Amino acid sequence: MNVLFVCYANIGRSQMAEAFFTALTTRHHARSAGVGVGPYDGQSLMKHGNVVRCMNDVGIDVSHKTITQLTPALFDRADRVVWMTEKEYVPSYARNSQKLLFWDVQDVGG
Repeated sequence: MNVLFVCYANIGRSQMAEAFFTALTTRHHARSAGVGVGPYDGQSLMKHGNVVRCMNDVGIDVSHKTITQLTPALFDRADRVVWMTEKEYVPSYARNSQKLLFWDVQDVGG
């Protein structure tokens, strides 16, 4: 199963969810992306050190991760998309998808 975790900027919630998912399973694959990435696309997560430090505290290294903009191709490759930001940000190509699962995860800032 391919799971895609999506938050607003792909700096916090979705990156952490991907990392925990990957640490807990070898049978499935996870990616993460954001809908409001803008100029951060491709930037190192290290520039947003709070997430890196937080994950290091639980023994998971995400320092090598980069920020990724959600695209239709990423969405299409996923079997399940876990949406962790406001529903209003769901792009038109994804709005009626049966693979969307909404999680109410507060954004505490990057």
